[in-house]
Amino acid sequence: MRNNYIFKIENGPKLIFYQDTTKHSVSANIIIRYGGIHHDFMLNKQEYHMEDGMAHFLEHLLIEHSIYGNALTEFHNHYVSCNGCTSTYMTEYYIDTVHDFEENLLKLIKMVNVPNFTSEDIDTTKYAVIEEIRKNKDSKFRNLDIVSKKCLFHNIRYANNTGSEAYIQSLEYDDVKLCYDVFYQPTNQVIAICGSFDADKTKELIAKTYKELSKKNTQYTIPDFQEPATVVKKEDTLEFDTHQTYTQLNYKVDISGFSSYEKVKGSFYLNYFLKYNFGISSDLYKYMVENKITVTDIDISIGMIDKFVIIEIGAFTEQSELFAKLVQEKMKEKAFDEEDFEIRRKKSIISLILREESPSKMLEPFVDNIMTFGYDDIDKIEDIEAYTYEEYTHMIGQLDFSNYCITHIVKKV
Repeated sequence: MRNNYIFKIENGPKLIFYQDTTKHSVSANIIIRYGGIHHDFMLNKQEYHMEDGMAHFLEHLLIEHSIYGNALTEFHNHYVSCNGCTSTYMTEYYIDTVHDFEENLLKLIKMVNVPNFTSEDIDTTKYAVIEEIRKNKDSKFRNLDIVSKKCLFHNIRYANNTGSEAYIQSLEYDDVKLCYDVFYQPTNQVIAICGSFDADKTKELIAKTYKELSKKNTQYTIPDFQEPATVVKKEDTLEFDTHQTYTQLNYKVDISGFSSYEKVKGSFYLNYFLKYNFGISSDLYKYMVENKITVTDIDISIGMIDKFVIIEIGAFTEQSELFAKLVQEKMKEKAFDEEDFEIRRKKSIISLILREESPSKMLEPFVDNIMTFGYDDIDKIEDIEAYTYEEYTHMIGQLDFSNYCITHIVKKV
């Protein structure tokens, strides 16, 4: 039996359940609407400013210095998979278990909602986070991402989730606790659960627990970015230790006119379109390999920042100008193929069927629908079965691919 439920706890989190009693395991995710992009906020008529890295720092702090000590060790000692992650718009804490779900869910809620950290814990956590920052400096693609964001955005200052070593080193208890109190209040949380569990019993447990926590909800506001569709800079270069030049086209596409469900559907359609035009079976890729423009795959990624879809198309190549020209032409052309569409639509259905074998695999795209697109439902086979070629070509046809920048990684001299 499979059922979807959406509840709102009074003065508490939003609950989104996908109950599947055919499974043996269950996955739960506590989502905080606080991610790497959230720098500035106003509280009690006072403005506060933070830099990149605070949300990620809090994730480490709450897990490593919880009321249970290091929560990862606590959960793993009881054979429960647990971890956390910070992305652009959210921080997540999740568990995956086949036993004692209610007990472990309660433990997860308290790990997030009962702060136990001290000034000494903050200093200890700095070492772990700074080590991660130093490791990230060795990643050419993380550094390229920062360069690309600076080219794309006028008013969005978000560069990365981990922040700078200097900023993390400067953090003090009062600032960290302030951000925790503002962003970790119950009404700023979502709890998403997938798998075999009793929905009514779980709802009652969560409601009772949050009532007993007696955490306060305060009003705060986040400034509107007012980000234009244009890019700041058309081209930039990163010098790095690389064996070959890497060239990437970064498209900034405004989708603010789409509804939440249209954005979910559009993410499938955009994926079909990009794979058809740039995937390993595409005519363009075959042409590039035959003419030695590139000997590697063409990398494709899709993400969301503010009201924009960010499309990245890149490859290792020593013919950067030609590679960029060919990609631009293909994006402008907007080529489609009905047979290819049907194959990819069927592959999506198969992927959903395979995904349903594991609640933890269902949970990630479920959370993505909720937090990235504002769509409080899980991907369904019947929805994808209803996708049409006409709608696909129409939706992609509406997208404006004229705003983009080109970034390169070149060998450091």
